[in-house]
Amino acid sequence: MKVVYVGAQSALSEAFSQRMIKEGNDTYVISDTPYHRNVKSVFQYRFYQVVPKGDAMQRVLHSIAPDCIVFAGTKLMDSELSENFEDNVAEMTLLSSVLRALSCMDECMRKIKFVLLSSTAVYGADRISEEDATHSASENRMECAAVSVNEETPVRPVSEKGILYAQEERLVELFGERGGMETVVLRVSQLYSEQVTAGGRDFLSQAYTAVLAQRDTGMAPNAALQPLHVSDFVDAIKRVIDAGCQQVYNVAGSFTVTEQVLSECLADKLGVKCPQGKGALEQNSVLIDNTRLKKELEWTDFKQLTEIVHKDRLVYKKGDTNQQAKKEHRIPTGLRRTFENLVVFAAFYAVDLVCEPHTLFSQINWLLLYVVLVSLFLGIRQSAFAVLLVSIAHLMKQHLSILEMTNFYAYAGNVLTIMEFVFLGLAVSYTMDMLREDKQNAALELALLREDYRELRKIDDENVSIKNAYEARLLESESGLPRLYQIVQKLMVLQPDRIFMEIMQVISEMVHTDTVAVYRVSTKADSSYLRLMNAMQKMASTSWNIADHQGIQEAMLTGVPYQGNVWEGEPAIVLPVMYQGHCTVLIRIDALPYESQTLYHMNLLKTLALLLTESVGRALDYEELSRREHYMEGTDILNPETFAAYVLLAKEKSRKHMAEYCVMELACTGSLESAHRQISPILRDTDYLGVDEEGRLYVLLNNTAVADAKNLRNRLSANQIKAAVTDAFDGLEQSWRVEKKGWA
Repeated sequence: MKVVYVGAQSALSEAFSQRMIKEGNDTYVISDTPYHRNVKSVFQYRFYQVVPKGDAMQRVLHSIAPDCIVFAGTKLMDSELSENFEDNVAEMTLLSSVLRALSCMDECMRKIKFVLLSSTAVYGADRISEEDATHSASENRMECAAVSVNEETPVRPVSEKGILYAQEERLVELFGERGGMETVVLRVSQLYSEQVTAGGRDFLSQAYTAVLAQRDTGMAPNAALQPLHVSDFVDAIKRVIDAGCQQVYNVAGSFTVTEQVLSECLADKLGVKCPQGKGALEQNSVLIDNTRLKKELEWTDFKQLTEIVHKDRLVYKKGDTNQQAKKEHRIPTGLRRTFENLVVFAAFYAVDLVCEPHTLFSQINWLLLYVVLVSLFLGIRQSAFAVLLVSIAHLMKQHLSILEMTNFYAYAGNVLTIMEFVFLGLAVSYTMDMLREDKQNAALELALLREDYRELRKIDDENVSIKNAYEARLLESESGLPRLYQIVQKLMVLQPDRIFMEIMQVISEMVHTDTVAVYRVSTKADSSYLRLMNAMQKMASTSWNIADHQGIQEAMLTGVPYQGNVWEGEPAIVLPVMYQGHCTVLIRIDALPYESQTLYHMNLLKTLALLLTESVGRALDYEELSRREHYMEGTDILNPETFAAYVLLAKEKSRKHMAEYCVMELACTGSLESAHRQISPILRDTDYLGVDEEGRLYVLLNNTAVADAKNLRNRLSANQIKAAVTDAFDGLEQSWRVEKKGWA
């Protein structure tokens, strides 16, 4: 995917580019300046300079043909905007140029996802009324009734920053409606990173500078802050790019702090005094609600500002305003080295002339020594220049000209001297350049290794924080260990039908769907039909033929949950329940919502399938061992107490709209054994025969309404067995004495 980021160079742009490139996306940055060298060495991107005039923006976007554009602008991380009108106009001009460039493209290229990074300052917290806001608890579990604003709250900006971003949102909305573009607005709270710069305009730099100078930040001590780390914000942007379907999302930090608490943390780190005040959140504080983003896109933030401050992870950089000016006016390196070369040559040439009449010092070749020194320290170019200088000087001392040297033999000494200068100068300089290059390569590799080490340490710290957050949620959330204990308690019964009724409720609550049904597998080996036992919705048929579903048949043999292909009419998930190596029951989930199609929910369903297999196996084993207590001797006819318990369970399923039922009285002659042999081939696997205390024979038809009972009555009549629907069990109460045996 091709992603274009439009905005100033900042910690946000660096984090966004790194995330996109690590996931294999082509990243293009349209900014005022490129990234500095150490960032550029970590990841590769394509940089374009912002040109506010002409059609440069249109030509750049047309050549890139992006799939998504993320517009951050130059003011997003600024805590407050100046009242300079020209700065705000430049920001709007940049956004307008991007939108106009998109609107001028052809129809196929206009279908680009445009993500505008806005600010929560558009809500204008000072003018939020009680009618426009909803009262909710703080996200960081602070015991305070604070006013919360969501995406439906009207936009009423009061600050310069809020007015600017409200104008940008309106402009994007108009262009989106006009051009048919898919636009998404992300309103973010206070952004920060580990880098703190003196004189910086971002939220954390201003708070850091204010505490360091021991002055007031201008905010109320108990004002609510929802700081958000740039990496968590980048994760929200990535999720919106992939699956965002709403026009507006709020992105705010979940770890809410007050201005006083933050100041105390920074003061403790810096070792300065901080005025003591009340650290609790004000009752009328305004908090940003980001439930939509968390619920729809499963986003959450992990980094907490106070924890980062306590662990001393902040990197403070001193700003030097004169440094850039010094770099711009410094002498070029080549010119400076040439000047140094000439000065050194003049010094050595003067020494050579002075020492020429001296008996001892005249034996030293000062010019050759000069060439070697230049070759050692100034490189091969300056070495060649030095060879040229000393060659000219040597010929001038001999009162010779290069044009006079017509043959080698007459001027062999001078030629050999010049060749000595050339050889030693170039050989020494080439060797030194090679050594310098090896040293630079080693230093670069060391820097890359250190950068990789920092990246790995950063990833490890993030993984540890994520692990700790998930452990806390597992222990404290409603779907954690307490919920798992409730599930196990519901499955700790010894009646298979009740287990299946309870597990339908559990699955429905866990994966947020009501398309759950339970089918009993036929005991006939050659039958591919499954009989419906319970269902949370009205099913078109009471049976299911799986002859055309090869994957489901394999899952029934292996006991492994099967994830179906919904495009071919298969259910989303099928969970087989095994007993003694054979599949006895199949749980079918027709559809899953988007938020339940995660690895967590798949693992949860697999765990439930294992728990269910264990519970059903234990219940069937108990049923087999206690057969004498529940069945009439020599038959599969339930005794009065057990049959009444099954009728009560059928009543409960009917009240919960899981399955209808019907009880029919049978008129048979002869013994119960002969009646059982005559009737059982006609019944289904989900039907039960039973007697009452007076010995009358009944049949319980599960998942069968009274109107559908005529089908069984006709089959029984064909075998000379009279049957009629009865209401003899309608008066059963929940206090039936079979409850003492754990059936109800």
